[in-house]
Amino acid sequence: MAGEHTTSPDGYAFDEDTSHTAHTAHTTAGKPHTARAFRPRLVTGAPPELGTGIPDPFALRKRLGKDGLRAALAELRLGSLRAIVREYALDPGGKVGKLNDAEKLRALILAATN
Repeated sequence: MAGEHTTSPDGYAFDEDTSHTAHTAHTTAGKPHTARAFRPRLVTGAPPELGTGIPDPFALRKRLGKDGLRAALAELRLGSLRAIVREYALDPGGKVGKLNDAEKLRALILAATN
């Protein structure tokens, strides 16, 4: 029955043999599909004035000044600080993003926005 087309009672045409489509759904041009790591674009627990998504430390510095940025960063949790460092490539070596020290991440973000 491979390659035979069938029409459903409501008029939609479909292939009876779905084994080929199931196989090709997991490959692209003969290469196996690899899943990307999930990276949420929404930061929870951030004050509304920072907006939705990952806050832009450069825009916040420009709008709020150094002390305002410091105060905004003080309200963010560790995961949110890591997201900022990752999103804006503030740690090209990838060493600081794995730290469990929020103060070091805040200092890195403040230094990068000078």
